[in-house]
Amino acid sequence: MKRIITITVTAIILLLTGANAQTLNGFFEKYDKDNRFQSVSVGKFLFNLALLSDDLKSEDREMLANLRKIKILTSKKTPEASFAANVMRDLDRVIEKGDFESLVEVREKGERVNIYTRMDGNYVTDLLISVREAGEMNLVWLNGKFSPEMIKKISHNENNDSAVNLPINIK
Repeated sequence: MKRIITITVTAIILLLTGANAQTLNGFFEKYDKDNRFQSVSVGKFLFNLALLSDDLKSEDREMLANLRKIKILTSKKTPEASFAANVMRDLDRVIEKGDFESLVEVREKGERVNIYTRMDGNYVTDLLISVREAGEMNLVWLNGKFSPEMIKKISHNENNDSAVNLPINIK
């Protein structure tokens, strides 16, 4: 009897600790299958291949070494207003349930950029970028282990006028 209770409690704890990580992944999996979106997913293996290059700057090498995956969803065409509202409602739920914090919010002439982070101790484990403008929706999820110093380097680059200095540059 004690063994069954121990196994049950352990299973519940594992499910609860994995729930936050699963929600963002589940969101991307759900919309990855929707033909109104194009999707790109890059895993650790490709980052490790890139690290073999001698052409990388030390900052880029550090970023790649700490990345586990990048997932991108882009709407192919103008999504219907109701569909876009449903996607954003789902995304808002994921952000709330996943303990994300707003890092940056930019609104300008029909365009809206939100950058959210999720922390694990002193490290950012998830960086979620949402870009919405008339007729287009883009979501970028970077998963890894990033120090606060690395996030400062990512979000601020004096040599570039873009809002974010990422492998995918969003202006």
